[in-house]
Amino acid sequence: MAGKPATAEHVRRYAQLHPFGSTQEDPECSKIDGIWVVSFASLSNVEDFLVTADHAAIEAAEAEFADTGASEFWTAVNYGVVNRLVPELATER
Repeated sequence: MAGKPATAEHVRRYAQLHPFGSTQEDPECSKIDGIWVVSFASLSNVEDFLVTADHAAIEAAEAEFADTGASEFWTAVNYGVVNRLVPELATER
């Protein structure tokens, strides 16, 4: 995924998580063998990425080794409270 042109254009962060087992008895979590987390700068970037050939290739590859009928797709919107891209200024009292 990382070397694809649409990924470079739209995706801010990509991570794969591979659970290695729970310390609790939890049959539902035992079904999870991997998670991929993708972050975008905006909802427009998400929409643009989801209609690319790069994303279609990811879905096709997933269908080869995963039960897509049992897969789940989760979304979340995250809002930055403090913008650390520029230096923060102390509030005058």
